[in-house]
Amino acid sequence: MKNSKLLSILNNMSEFSIEDLKSLRKSIDSSLKYRSHQTLMDNKHSIKVGSYVIVDHKKTQGKIFRVTSMRRTKSSIQNVKNTVESYNLPISMMEKTTYDPINSFDLNINDLHK
Repeated sequence: MKNSKLLSILNNMSEFSIEDLKSLRKSIDSSLKYRSHQTLMDNKHSIKVGSYVIVDHKKTQGKIFRVTSMRRTKSSIQNVKNTVESYNLPISMMEKTTYDPINSFDLNINDLHK
């Protein structure tokens, strides 16, 4: 939706009755619920046990995880490089990645000097 269209709706809101505003809120809530459910279903059908995912959170930024188990709305994941680090997270926070452990090559200079 364009900003000008949204601004015109907001400017006219003072003319709406309470019932109209409640109806608008129900409509918005319903749309938000539907879209978040669709995102969850899309993620759930594309992410399987063994898939590699990234997590949309500052604590896990730049890390790749492997899915170890799936439940209805949550999944257990384990860090690829540090197997001690694992989380139980909602599927909606995960995004499938194209990480390939066979063809990935990470050279750590500190490992060479041990």
